[in-house]
Amino acid sequence: MRTPFGNGLFMNLLRMPLRLLELLAALVLGTAAATAHGPFHEQIQALTLELQSKPEDVSLLARRCDIERAHGLWPEAMADLVQLEKLAPADPTNGLRRGVILLGQGHAVEAVPYLRKWVEKHPDGTDERLALAQACMGAKQWTHATQEFSTVLASSAEARAQVFLDRAQCQQQAGDSATNILKGLDEGIVRIGPTPQLVRHAAEVELLRGAVEAAVARFGVLAERSERKERWLFEQGELFRRGGRWEDAQRCYSNAIVALESLPPKFQRSLLSVELRRELEARLGSGGVR
Repeated sequence: MRTPFGNGLFMNLLRMPLRLLELLAALVLGTAAATAHGPFHEQIQALTLELQSKPEDVSLLARRCDIERAHGLWPEAMADLVQLEKLAPADPTNGLRRGVILLGQGHAVEAVPYLRKWVEKHPDGTDERLALAQACMGAKQWTHATQEFSTVLASSAEARAQVFLDRAQCQQQAGDSATNILKGLDEGIVRIGPTPQLVRHAAEVELLRGAVEAAVARFGVLAERSERKERWLFEQGELFRRGGRWEDAQRCYSNAIVALESLPPKFQRSLLSVELRRELEARLGSGGVR
């Protein structure tokens, strides 16, 4: 059966964590008037004109609902869905639509049963399962969310850093061991590479279990791969400082300043470099108190 996900219109929304999905929905709704002549609004307008003469055309209504969902127009999508449910009450894809719209509106608890019902009957749908995982996460069903994220990662050839991060967050909330959380993050680092997001989260887990050297070593990998080392030296200094090792932190901060001073003048004057140097000098001047 072809699902509403088949055209791929709105799956980028579902690949985001719930907090970003809600933010994007707010931004889209807030700027709708300014983009009234954009391509998707033109599609909606064209479908609306057709529906005026064919008000009970289920395919037209479903297309408009899916476009509205794809762009975070949640109230409009829900209004169309209500009409769809009246016109085609036996269509199982409407339950999937309702789950996704509820998730987009921030009603994760209500979204879970609709999405779970679909996934149980269509277990091979990776995108739909990802929506379920995010709904479980938003509903604070941490163990279920972890399981669903793991299934998504196991069944998808295309791994995304955010999915590994979301799973790690759910594992932490569920009280899983640091060893298991790090194992999952390292899986992401192997599959995707040492992205700053994955490395930073892994370093935080290492620090929480008191493994300061291991946490610092993770940023050392990023420093080795980068021509610009000052940011990673600062991050290493922060880990040493938070781990109570001020002398090591001071060394990293000083090395970061040296790295900044070795840059061409135009790079030293950049806003990011100026702000970083200010922060480094403040750290060195604090004596480890901050």
